[in-house]
Amino acid sequence: MAKRNKKLFYWVLAILILGAGVVGYKFLFPEKQFSSSIEINEKQKELINGALIVRKLDKEMIEQKIEQGKEYLFKMIDKEENGVHKYYYALNDTFENRLHTTYTSTLTFTLLELYDLEKDDLLLNQALKCAEFILSMQNKEKGSKGYGAFYYSYYLGNKEKEKKFVVGTTSKTIYTLLKLYKLTDNRKYLESAELAADWLTTMQKANGSMKSYIRYNEEGKWVHDTKESIPEFIRLPATKNITKRQKRLLNTLLKSMKTQEEIIL
Repeated sequence: MAKRNKKLFYWVLAILILGAGVVGYKFLFPEKQFSSSIEINEKQKELINGALIVRKLDKEMIEQKIEQGKEYLFKMIDKEENGVHKYYYALNDTFENRLHTTYTSTLTFTLLELYDLEKDDLLLNQALKCAEFILSMQNKEKGSKGYGAFYYSYYLGNKEKEKKFVVGTTSKTIYTLLKLYKLTDNRKYLESAELAADWLTTMQKANGSMKSYIRYNEEGKWVHDTKESIPEFIRLPATKNITKRQKRLLNTLLKSMKTQEEIIL
């Protein structure tokens, strides 16, 4: 029995050593283990782990990818509201029945960057339409919760705005508003950005960290999460004399940096 157990032990040991060798080989030489090829337009293309590998970039390829990206971005814009969907369901060729402020803002920012590059009025006109949706999502009701912040999303079915205000959404939207202001010199974008920045300061805790969001729950109460975040603060246009608002924003930012220095650095 002892001899049999000893033999079994060596068999198990051999299998473990072989398995470890295979895993190590795949880890050290993944290309050799998973490489293959595919024919595209009568040309052989390299595949690694099922992904098409590009060993060399050229201007033509980059321009092609930009055009494909633009086509996708325009597809994600709701034609009536000019807000942007988060999800596109390719199998059904449908979108979620909801528009998001943060995705509208980042898409608009991208359109403005593309306009800087191409000077195509189609890009600018669509960006300005999206900007109107963004402005409509800002809470302008004085004295209310989230005054100055941007509603997180808009439901197309009942035409209602989600009663949720997220620090990240408002922060990213401010960047887009400032870019719109610099491009158009229209103060409505600057004023919207300043109002949003004022709200961000109300989300800061005593230790410098930020509450991530506030929302209206099913019990009819406003609640905020326990997660902390560093504010993505904005650069307001420089002026000769710093304003009271800019001083307050700067003090808020410095307080956050002081209490969370190890994260920022």
